Amino acid sequence: MKIQPVIDHLKAVGLGYLDIGGAAELGEVLENAPRLPALFIVPTGETRTGGRETGPKLRQRITYAFSAVSVVRNVAGGTGAAGNDELADLRDGLIGALVAFRHPAGRNNPIPVSGRLAELTDRILIFEDAFRFDGVETREVTS
Repeated sequence: MKIQPVIDHLKAVGLGYLDIGGAAELGEVLENAPRLPALFIVPTGETRTGGRETGPKLRQRITYAFSAVSVVRNVAGGTGAAGNDELADLRDGLIGALVAFRHPAGRNNPIPVSGRLAELTDRILIFEDAFRFDGVETREVTS
């Protein structure tokens, strides 16, 4: 699955993240905590089913899985919930933007599957939202 169409869509929507990137940029956040809040799109899996060979081509249904990893500053607010509240607002916009998006490889729009706290330190809060969508892939068959 190509992640650039997802990144481009989310940048165009303007969700309030200061930085939106892919897996390569995620490591920098863990090291430096640069421009936050930040969002990273990471492909996490593909499941292929069926398969029909038509001449030199194989056509299969495929379910693509990816995660949207949100990173916010973990700052103490008056109630101790400032980072969490910022994250909740960002995630609402993120989920809305992704369920309205059709990936070029998709037969349907991404659906949210799960969400989980990935990491919590005294500096950052990282939350992972998992999504999936279905598509069809055609490949050349070589002998």
